[in-house]
Order: sequence, then structure tokens, then C-alpha cells
Amino acid sequence: RNFVHRDIKPDNIFIRSDDTPVLLDFGAARQALCNVPGSHTAVLTEGYAPFEQYSRKGNQGPWSDIYALGAVMLQCVTGKTPVDAPQRATARLRNIPDPISQDFALMRARVSPEFARAVESAMRVVEEERPQTVAELRQLIVGPAREMQRPSASAGPPPPAVTLVPDIARSPASQTPANGARRGRLLRDLCC
Repeated sequence: RNFVHRDIKPDNIFIRSDDTPVLLDFGAARQALCNVPGSHTAVLTEGYAPFEQYSRKGNQGPWSDIYALGAVMLQCVTGKTPVDAPQRATARLRNIPDPISQDFALMRARVSPEFARAVESAMRVVEEERPQTVAELRQLIVGPAREMQRPSASAGPPPPAVTLVPDIARSPASQTPANGARRGRLLRDLCC
């Protein structure tokens, strides 16, 4: 929708009583609209913000929110806040292993290969290496054949694609046991 949120994280995702997700807190997006293009304020949440968000002149766009969405999905699977992007960029520059690689390995043991590849692609340190649109991310998750066979909204939700760690990343407004199952639907609804 030509809007970059710039602060996607578990605390900014609310699950309504009908199990549909709502993305909250568009303050960072609103602030970006008021600034001169190409000169954004550095608004971020460590673990969810991509490297380009750490600089006022970083190349921010849909790929920035895609990184954050990948980080939310990784946390839902592993139960851990992801390593922040500057640590990962430093590791890449020094040609040492990515500090998030163990979390990726844990995720790969718990989800489908397609889903794991999609999350890892979404969380690449260099923005040009990530999916550039939500449609590209969705295609990585569901695959090209299933993308064309997507059910209509009236057909009901597809089955959850991942098994989630219970009781993670709950916002204060979502402190109920039923939200563990809702988190799986959240991932599917945000991407698919």
C-alpha cells in the first residue's frame, strides 16, 4: 500500500477477538512522511530493525519492513529476540559466521524448508538481497504453484504453516493462553 511502517515488532501486532491481526503504532511511518525523502530519523527496535534503519540516510523501503516481519516470524518460531542487525553486519564485514545462524538452524528444525528459506531471505543483512515486496515474500512462503491456487477469503483460513513456541512476544493487550494459536494465524495472515 506504498506505506513503510518502520517499527514492525511483536508489541505492535494486536490479535483481535476474531483472530485477525492488526498492525499498531504508525508513529514511525508518520514521522517518515513528514521528513525530507531520503533523510529518515533513526527509529528502530533492536532485533527487528534492519541495518539500513540505523542510519538517517539508509535505503529504507518495503524491504525494511520485510526484514522486521522476518524477525517477528523468527521469534515466533524460536522464542528468542533476534540478534540486532549491526552485529550481523559486523560479522559479515569480518567474514565470520553470522551470530544468528544458530537461531536459523533451530528454526529449520521446526518449520518447512520453504518457510525457513523465506524467513532467512527476509532477514538478509543487505537490503538488495531481500525480497523487495510482500508479494515476493509470500511467494517464497507458499511457492508459485500454491500462490496461484490461493483460496478466496470466504474459503476460510489455510492451515498454519509453523509450530510456534508458546507464550512469546505477547503485547500487554494480548495476555491470554489462546494467543499462542492466534500467533500462527497472525503469521499466515500477515504474509499470505
